[in-house]
Amino acid sequence: MRQGSELPLTHAFGNQGDTAIGDDLVVTVKAQAATLRPQYRNRRSDAPVAATKAECTFPGPLPAGTAYETDKPLTAVAGGDAMQGVLTHHVYRAHDRRDALHPQAQLPESAPSGMGAPLKLRPVDGSGDDFAPSACEEADSANGTLAFATDQIHGG
Repeated sequence: MRQGSELPLTHAFGNQGDTAIGDDLVVTVKAQAATLRPQYRNRRSDAPVAATKAECTFPGPLPAGTAYETDKPLTAVAGGDAMQGVLTHHVYRAHDRRDALHPQAQLPESAPSGMGAPLKLRPVDGSGDDFAPSACEEADSANGTLAFATDQIHGG
């Protein structure tokens, strides 16, 4: 991929437990060697332009045995000097976020919002391997990683 190329990221997650999650859900995206476009009015970010962290809150509940994905992708742009980078995303129950132990890592309610229509969730089939839990995943969160490399072969 070329530097400056767009990287679409569609989040997918499910509730494989036997209990509904009655809370709202928060999806957090962090970009390394990339920036996030200011999309979707229900998304907050760490900067109005060239954000590297964004959060989007979706209303619950998440019934047991269901799976969802975002109806549109969040778009990142590979950095102009990036050789490689990574996008990570985490899904948390709103009241039980992992970085609740680190309040300074959370975006404030006053953080810049995105533009346009809100990002929404749509139901998907959660029976495939993409939704199988790994031994290292926490039961109350989901995460994913998208690594990328550009055609830049050396810095500068």
